[in-house]
Amino acid sequence: MRQNRRGEREAIDAVRAFLRAGELSFDRVTGQWFDAAVSPESLTEAEQFARRPGFNHP
Repeated sequence: MRQNRRGEREAIDAVRAFLRAGELSFDRVTGQWFDAAVSPESLTEAEQFARRPGFNHP
């Protein structure tokens, strides 16, 4: 996979590679989502949410 200008590989390129190989599958997941890569504050918010009972554990 090629790298972007920041020297990173794009997730969509991995998805396309799986699609081309006929190995792409998915599951529909419902619930609350956080983009923790937006800022340090959003990562903190996602971490706090994940620690709540019922999210990752009973």
